[in-house]
Amino acid sequence: MAALESTSSKTKSEALTLMVELMRAYENQMVVSKDIKTVAKLLDLNDNTVKREAIEYLHEIYKERKEKLWGLIGPISEANRTMLKQRFEQPAKSGIDTPKGKKTAVSFRSNSSGKNI
Repeated sequence: MAALESTSSKTKSEALTLMVELMRAYENQMVVSKDIKTVAKLLDLNDNTVKREAIEYLHEIYKERKEKLWGLIGPISEANRTMLKQRFEQPAKSGIDTPKGKKTAVSFRSNSSGKNI
């Protein structure tokens, strides 16, 4: 958690990414309420990468604890609360976004020699 107090946005982002991966691997057994509050404070930063990773971290906790998460987060701005609610209510993405916003499956095509590329 010390990495989240770093002045480097890259360090914060990488630490959050690792924390999300660990939570998924250990089924949220590593979550401490103090950590949740620390991560929630990162939502106020201007760095979109850190903000996105903080949202992902909180979303992983929300999947398990649902509405109990709001009590663990502590006081946050209404804008941040709305942003989190929107993310929590989004269905999981599948496929790849096309320019027109439609989903498509990934496929591989073969070249003229018959080998997959």
